[in-house]
Amino acid sequence: MRTPSFIRPFTEDEQDQIQAGLRSSLSAQAKSLAEPKWVHSKRAVAEPNDLLFSKQLAERICAYFKCSYEPRQVIPEKVA
Repeated sequence: MRTPSFIRPFTEDEQDQIQAGLRSSLSAQAKSLAEPKWVHSKRAVAEPNDLLFSKQLAERICAYFKCSYEPRQVIPEKVA
């Protein structure tokens, strides 16, 4: 089968650009697949230079995931 006359083969520069684009898109996909899903939420709620109290962290997590914060329920020890 002959190639139509209006279709020309890619030049070397065009081939290099296509290959470079494929390499960059494939490497970006590989990085996104390698990154765990919880990393996004961790980055959204964590303080880079500071520690958070457990209540602050729980409130931020609930705000990020759009759920209501309910304080922990403490069960008193049974005293016999």
